[in-house]
Amino acid sequence: MRRIRRAGCLLLVLVLLPLAAMAGTIDDVIRLVTRPGKDTVAMEMQAEVLHMPEMGEARTEWINRLLKHIVFRMSAGGGIETETIEVDGRTAIGSISRTGKAGKEWQFSFDSGTAWRMADGGDLLSALSGISADISALDYYSEILILMDGFYRFFEGLPAAFPEASAQSKTNTKYKPYGTAVKKWSIVLGDDVLQTEKMAEYLDSEGLEDVKKYLSGAVLAGRQRLTLLTDENDHLMKANYTAKAGLSEDDMRNVNLDWRCLRREEGYRDVLTLTTPGTGSRRDNLTITQEMVIDPEKGETYKGSIETDRVADRIHTRIVLTYDLTAADGTVSGEILEKTTVGGDVTSTGITVSLTRNAQDEYGGSLEIVTKLGKIEKERIRILLTAGKAEAPKWEEVPVKRAGDAEQELIAEKAAKAFLKALIPVPEEDLQYILADLPEGTWRRMIKIDESEETEQP
Repeated sequence: MRRIRRAGCLLLVLVLLPLAAMAGTIDDVIRLVTRPGKDTVAMEMQAEVLHMPEMGEARTEWINRLLKHIVFRMSAGGGIETETIEVDGRTAIGSISRTGKAGKEWQFSFDSGTAWRMADGGDLLSALSGISADISALDYYSEILILMDGFYRFFEGLPAAFPEASAQSKTNTKYKPYGTAVKKWSIVLGDDVLQTEKMAEYLDSEGLEDVKKYLSGAVLAGRQRLTLLTDENDHLMKANYTAKAGLSEDDMRNVNLDWRCLRREEGYRDVLTLTTPGTGSRRDNLTITQEMVIDPEKGETYKGSIETDRVADRIHTRIVLTYDLTAADGTVSGEILEKTTVGGDVTSTGITVSLTRNAQDEYGGSLEIVTKLGKIEKERIRILLTAGKAEAPKWEEVPVKRAGDAEQELIAEKAAKAFLKALIPVPEEDLQYILADLPEGTWRRMIKIDESEETEQP
């Protein structure tokens, strides 16, 4: 049954990878991926295993013959997500989920009339599949991109919002090829500034929603000092922030942010260094270098890296994400690589992107994903997909129940049965990935049982 579940959940897990497939330009792609709630996005995907050593050549062929019959569909919008696994065009397993004040809730196509919630707020799909899908990296990078956009607006508007705390002087700092900073703003705010009505009003401004949410958990100590450089039109070009702050009173840090942030119609550039040393050897440092160049004739190029350097509980973790993407004539292509070093262990995931927009403003193409341990290739998988905008999914109001161990086991059994039932019409030669592990005659007995259930009269 473990193999059956793995085959059934393979596409479900793969969707959690950072798929850049939703828009007309690279910047739109990034915004839609990191802000799925503003537009409903629908995807259709199929997977092909190119290399998986533990399977061997025969099993790799078997699973690919099975996967040709399987399509994974998902949509996300309005705080609701749907996932469906189809077999030859028929729904095998479907789920719809939403996140509310009490946590995340799920409804399943094979278990109508009930919504399920885990008591500890965990991921029910991971618990059911037995596969722990690590979406923390996607969440982390999404938050970085969202907050950079928001904090650019936040810093740029501070002198006008807090004139009594701002002092202006002249400067002449050149940033090729974007121009020259001519104004220098020195701003000093008190440690109670986040509790003031003035800051609350400012954070209600358009474009600062994510900054407001982030700062709602911030704790400040002492004076908060900022230095901002702007051009003649008051567009922010550099920000420096130095203060003692934290996300809890138990973990205050000496924060230093140095951010060169250039925004123009022809592109943007960021060079950011954030250091947050804590007590002992703890630290969470971040270095970002990225550049977007927009050429009306040649298209767009987007290159950069995000490096995270973290020490916690005497464990040093270094993660470097590099990306090199181009967009021209409706096509987005390039490479993304994440490399993680923990102690002496190095793992990496590389994604080759090749996507093209069609006349219906949908994107189609492939993502080739390679995972490595050191220099050893562990997996190579190709995802064929189409993606575009869609209508928002709807949630049916039904009673909500707690999914304890017994309930999870029952749901998993129903899911496995629904998946197996959907596989019955598939030719047996394409089911060897499953049938090879079943005792002789088991599959035929299962088919007969299913057929008798279908014809049984009430």
